[in-house]
Amino acid sequence: EAEGEEEGGGGEGEEGEGEGEEGKGKEEEREEGREEKGRGEIKKKKRVGIALSKEALELAAARKQEKSRERLTSLEKFRSAIRNEAMPTGWAEAVDESTGQSYFYNTATMETTWSKPISDDTAVDSSTFVTLVRDVIVEKYQSVEQAFRRIDLDMSGTLDRDEIRQLLLDMDESITERHVQMLLSIVDVDENGSVDFDEFLEAFDTSPATSGAGALIKTKSMELVVNDMQMNILRQV
Repeated sequence: EAEGEEEGGGGEGEEGEGEGEEGKGKEEEREEGREEKGRGEIKKKKRVGIALSKEALELAAARKQEKSRERLTSLEKFRSAIRNEAMPTGWAEAVDESTGQSYFYNTATMETTWSKPISDDTAVDSSTFVTLVRDVIVEKYQSVEQAFRRIDLDMSGTLDRDEIRQLLLDMDESITERHVQMLLSIVDVDENGSVDFDEFLEAFDTSPATSGAGALIKTKSMELVVNDMQMNILRQV
């Protein structure tokens, strides 16, 4: 009987050990499950991060492409406006053999000129011209300061007539002295024949902090219109 009790006790001990091993195994399974879940969360976050990074890159590329299209559009608008300016009836273009430069002549009067005569019906007005130039400058350069430094080829701190001409020729090769004079007439506020940085900033800076640029262009344009009207009246008299 005692031996039976010992055998029974031994069986209970083995059973307890079995339950302990089983409990330990379940705990290990739960631990492995938690680790696997953690790894899954990490992978998920990585996938989300990669997707967001890809989306951000695509968005940045789209914005860059859109800016490129806008820049091209402004330049095309400028070129279209200039090239749509037509000569009055009776005028023609020819090339001077000695210089290779183009000149223009009136087929009826044989009057000649180096500057392309433009019909009033197709001529770009001063205000529109300056606005077109400003749009190209704003989109081509990161800032007005950078634009001025790039245009000021001799680094004198002012833009002379040749530098203004080169600025316009870089936009379109069909630019004439009339366009150069038109821009100078508005931007050169003190009328000393050159444009300093303050004048350039006032004419072409579009930031809210700079006021008066639009008013300056309109005022100078109106002055030119009035002057043209007065000249026409004097011619008629």
